[in-house]
Order: sequence, then C-alpha cells, then structure tokens
Amino acid sequence: MHRKRNGGLSLVDVLIVLATLAVIAVLLVPQYNEKKARERRELEITQARTDLLAIKRAQEKYFEKNGRFAGSLMELGKFDGSIENMHEPFGPGSYEVASTDSTHFDVTCTDEEIGAIEAGVPTWLGDPGEEELRADLIKRSRNRMEKISRAQEVYFDSLGVYTSSLDSLEIFQPGTKNLLCALMMRRFSIILPDTGMGFEVTSHLDEVGRIVNGDKEYPPLPTKSE
Repeated sequence: MHRKRNGGLSLVDVLIVLATLAVIAVLLVPQYNEKKARERRELEITQARTDLLAIKRAQEKYFEKNGRFAGSLMELGKFDGSIENMHEPFGPGSYEVASTDSTHFDVTCTDEEIGAIEAGVPTWLGDPGEEELRADLIKRSRNRMEKISRAQEVYFDSLGVYTSSLDSLEIFQPGTKNLLCALMMRRFSIILPDTGMGFEVTSHLDEVGRIVNGDKEYPPLPTKSE
C-alpha cells in the first residue's frame, strides 16, 4: 500500500533543487566575475587615457607659456598642480613624460595596453569605439589649420606673398607660433606652388583634410559605429 504525499517537498525534491541551483551558480558566477572584471578594466583604461590627455593639454599650455615642452612629469607638475598628484588607477610613477627637444613630447604609461601620447598624438585613436576622440582631434587640427590660413592672409596683405615659415607668420600675427605648437611637431605642412601664387595647408592625418587658398576641403568626420 502506497502512502500519499501531503503536498510538501520531499527530501529528494529539495536535494534536486539545491543541486540545480549549485550547477547554475557554477555556470553563472564565473561569467559574472569575468564581466565585472572587464568593466573594471575598461574603467581603468578610460581613466588612464583621460589622465594622458590631461597631461597632453598641460604640455600644450606649458609650451604656450615657455616656448618648449616640459621634460618630466615633475617639471610639468610644478606648472600644473593637478598633474603633479596624478597617479590613479595604477599608483605613483605610472605615467612618464619625455621631451627630447623643444618640438615634441611623449607621454607613456606603465601599462602598455593603455597606449601612449607619441609626438603629441594619442596612439589609441585607431581603436574601435574611439571615434569621438578621433573626431575631436580632427576638429582641433582643423582649427589650427584655419589659424595658419588666417595668418597667411595677414602676411600676404602686408608683403604681397605667402610664406611656408611659421616664424615668419609669427611676426605678422603674434601668438601663431605658440598656439600652433602642433605645427612645430610636423603635424602640419604649408605648401607653396611653384608659381608663388596661393598656398595649401595640409595635415599628416588624411581625415583632417586641407585648406587651399583659404578654401576648406574637409572630408566627413568619423561617426560612432553601431
């Protein structure tokens, strides 16, 4: 004669439920931990790259005031106090600034995956998902090219010719040399045709475009990938 169940769970049922939950936990917990680890790593990379860009901006300001780049993070920190204590998320000594001469600088990180600033340009701008940063770089570059173009017009109005020398433009429009420190790093070029009539301002980045006789020839900006 069989005994009827009273509607509750038997010990076997409980054990089955617990075993099922254990299997689910074994499968899901590592995935969850891996996901959180990826999110922490992405945050670290974002924070570190933000730091590198802040150091880059501080270097540009330093150049505008001193006519050269700082040769170390300590030297730059004395100029900009926010840079001096920059050490998150990797601890003190994570970033290093180097300037072999007055015309360019590098910023490196102890974690190679972060990337670096080489000759004033972030190395990670070609990475997927960095379209906004690259678009910002292009806009800043175009702004500098337009400053060169305006300075050329002032120069031409005064002498009747154009020049390929940034130093010459500085004489007729003070501030051009320091504001356009990127040109000192060979990121831009001024080209004069053989006829001596007109001028062209170009960038080493094809996406930036060019300015020909004051007319802007710009390709579309990068857009965010879907």
